[in-house]
Amino acid sequence: MQMQEFNTSQQVIVKGVLFDDNSLLLVQRSSDESYFPGFYELPGGKVEKDEDVKDALKREIKEETGLIIEVSELLHSSNDIDKNNGKQYISLVFKVYLEDKAKNSINLTESHAAYLWANCENDLESIELTDLTRSIMNKLCKVSKNINKLTNTDNVNYDVIDIYTDGGSRGNPGPSASGYVMLTPDGGVIEEGGEYLGITTNNQAEYQAVKLALEAARKYKPSQLRFFIDSLLVVNQLKGIYKIRNKDLWPVHQSIKSLSSTYKKVTFQHVRREYNKLADNKVNEVLDSYRS
Repeated sequence: MQMQEFNTSQQVIVKGVLFDDNSLLLVQRSSDESYFPGFYELPGGKVEKDEDVKDALKREIKEETGLIIEVSELLHSSNDIDKNNGKQYISLVFKVYLEDKAKNSINLTESHAAYLWANCENDLESIELTDLTRSIMNKLCKVSKNINKLTNTDNVNYDVIDIYTDGGSRGNPGPSASGYVMLTPDGGVIEEGGEYLGITTNNQAEYQAVKLALEAARKYKPSQLRFFIDSLLVVNQLKGIYKIRNKDLWPVHQSIKSLSSTYKKVTFQHVRREYNKLADNKVNEVLDSYRS
């Protein structure tokens, strides 16, 4: 697993949803901004090349507001088109919280004129929001009156689940981990998870990620799982197009076949690395936690 690179027509945008007494922080673009001057938006910005998405969000929010935050769970992801320039971008929205409220105060840069704490239930219709922010908040706020419960999926069943998986080995073989992120078809995050595997190979980690996700998805009782994987080799092997010549992979491959048979339909699709950033980030997060 390599840190992916973005092509020139693509950009990853990260945004943070910061709660305080059931209100969320919005910042207002200054009047001399090129796009949406005077509109409010969630704080955040662009991910630089080879930058971890959570590190990028911490950096952007600190630069914009002076706040030091910690990044919690992923709330939303989507692939969008910028109507102003026609470029494609990936939007990732995380729930964040202040590292230490007593040591933080908002100090805006020149690119933002003001900030406010908006209530998801009452205030959003009367506020001028950027297109991306309004789209995100409409999806988040329509689910529940209490925005803090938006990611609570206890006792919820889903008919179709999209699953992005990845696995990586630092050394190949070396310290390895698997990761997955489950999404609804419209981009809402259901669950993310990962597992440290010890010393093994990239391919083992890729396969273990699929197995891990198949096991984790059972509690939601879906009829269909749609896997998205950035290893074309693994996808073609799981589809039966390529034979698996490495005997060490046979047991985990058989487990995947058995688990897949418990669902009505399971599909595997190849995606480019830049579209698998969520699972890639989860793998790195697990590996980093096991550094000596």
